[in-house]
This record gives sequence, structure tokens and C-alpha cells, in this order.
Amino acid sequence: MKIRVILVSKFRDKSYENIVNEYIKRISGFGEAELIELPDSKIGSLDNDGTMSERGVEKILKQTENHYLISLDLTGKHFSSENFASWFKERVELHRKLAFLIGPSGGLSKSLTEKSNELISLSKLTFAHKIAAVVLFEQIYRAICINTNHPYHK
Repeated sequence: MKIRVILVSKFRDKSYENIVNEYIKRISGFGEAELIELPDSKIGSLDNDGTMSERGVEKILKQTENHYLISLDLTGKHFSSENFASWFKERVELHRKLAFLIGPSGGLSKSLTEKSNELISLSKLTFAHKIAAVVLFEQIYRAICINTNHPYHK
């Protein structure tokens, strides 16, 4: 299992980064996990509507080569933690390499959502990038724990 989370932003607060790194460390007991930060300066300018330019889309897609791309989007599928665990297990068994994308503040461009294999949502609420990254890594770890009967999810 290889999990890649791409954050179209950069952590500016080490406390959030430390929490994500703790979950990456916990997940590493079950497979490989990594966070890739792509600040605006690396993906190019945003379009007038605040979404990514095509150049930015290309750079992101390069990071997801050979991965099953799952983008976080408000219109994506919602889960309970137990349902997410089942969904996650199926995706890992089918694809082995998963890439989760947390887009820029203006949202994902239409071309990127169309190129995603699936869209999911963490909540009907909108989160700051750093919080979305923490929640996503925690839910991935929780899913692994549910699927392996680890006592974390009690």
C-alpha cells in the first residue's frame, strides 16, 4: 500500500505539520505514506476564478502518475468512518497506490475533477488546507485500524 496526499498549499504552522507527520509514522507500520506540498509558487498562478491553471493541473497529475487519484471536493461522496474504512480497503486492494488531492482555496478546476478517478468529501463543512490534511490522515489511519481490528477506533 502506498498513500500519497498532495496538498496544494504549504504548512506555515509546524504544529499541524507535526500532527500529520505523527499519522504518517503510524501509517508506516502498515504501508508507505507521504505528504507532498505544492505551494502556489510551484504550480503556477491561479485562474481568475481561483482554480488552478492548466499548468498547475499538469504538475499535479505528474505527482499522481501510476496512482489512483482521489480528489477532495464538496460534491464528493460522504462517509461515516466505518464506510470510509470499507471503501479504503477496497481501493487499496484494487489499486495499491492511492493519491489524495487537497486542492487550492478556490477549489479544483473542472479538468482536474474530470481527470480524478473519484471525488470524496470529508464533510459538508469547508476546512482550511492544514486542517483537511490532518483530518484526512487521521481518517486513513482510523480506516487502517478498523480494517485490522486495532483498538484505536473504540
